[in-house]
Amino acid sequence: MHSLSQSIYEINSNLESLRDFVDILDTHLSEKAQESLTIHSSSLEFLLLVFEKLFENGKYNLDSVPPERMEEIRAKYPEFLSAESTQNGNKIDITLKLPDKTNIELDKIDIALKEIGKAQGRTRMLYSSSLMTLTSSVELFFSKLFHQYFYLHPESIGTKEKLFSFDDLSKFDTLADARTHYISSRIEDLLRGPLSDWLLFARNTVKLSMGYLKEEQELLEETFQRRNIVVHNGGIANSIYIAKVPKNLCKDVKVSNNLRGCLKSRVNSRKAHSV
Repeated sequence: MHSLSQSIYEINSNLESLRDFVDILDTHLSEKAQESLTIHSSSLEFLLLVFEKLFENGKYNLDSVPPERMEEIRAKYPEFLSAESTQNGNKIDITLKLPDKTNIELDKIDIALKEIGKAQGRTRMLYSSSLMTLTSSVELFFSKLFHQYFYLHPESIGTKEKLFSFDDLSKFDTLADARTHYISSRIEDLLRGPLSDWLLFARNTVKLSMGYLKEEQELLEETFQRRNIVVHNGGIANSIYIAKVPKNLCKDVKVSNNLRGCLKSRVNSRKAHSV
C-alpha cells in the first residue's frame, strides 16, 4: 500500500508536468497559427472589409485594426459592395455582394479560413485532452486516498452496509479477499458520483477539513461537469450541465452552446488568478 505522502507527490508531479506540457504545446500551436495567418494574410485581409460592413450594424468590433490599415484594404478592393449575416443555429452565414468582374479570389479565402479552423481545432484538442488528464489525475488521487483510508481503518466499512450471498462468498478464498473486493466496489461506487460526494466523504469519514478548497470548490465541480459533457456530449452544454453547475459559473451558458472553445480562456483566467 502506497503512503499518502507518495500519492500527494505523484499528483503534484503530474500537475506540474501537465502545466509544462500545455504551456509548451500551446506556444508551439500559437506560433504555427501565426505562421498560417502570415501566409494567408493577403487572402484574409479582405475579410476585414466583410466584418467592417457587418460592423455597420453593430455586430462586430474592429477597433484593434489601425485605421490606416483599413484605408489600404478599402483601396485595394474598391469593387466590394456589401455583406450581410444571418444566424443559423451555432453558425453564422455571410452573404457577399460583389460585381461580376472582381479580383477577389474567394477560393483562396476559403482555404485560408479552413487553415484557421484547423489551427483552432488543434488548440481545442490540446485543452480538451488536458482536461481529461487533469480530472483523471485528481480522480486517481482520491482513489488512492480512499484505499489508504480503508487499509488503515477497515472497521469503518461496517457490517450493515451490504450483505454477501453464499455465491458471492464462494468466489473468494479468504475473508480478507472478500473485504478487499468490497472496499474496491465501495470506492468505485463513490467515484462514479460527483466531486461533491468525494469531498463530502473525505470531510465526514476520512476527517479531512480541506478548508483551502472552499473558495475553489464550485470551480472544481464545474471542471468535472465540463469533463462529463466533453466526454459524453462533444463539449455541447446540456440541461444536466446547467442544472449541476453553480449558477454564477454558467449564467451566460445556454443549452447547445459549445464549451470546448472556452477551455483555454478558463485556464488562462485561473493562471492569472493564482498569480
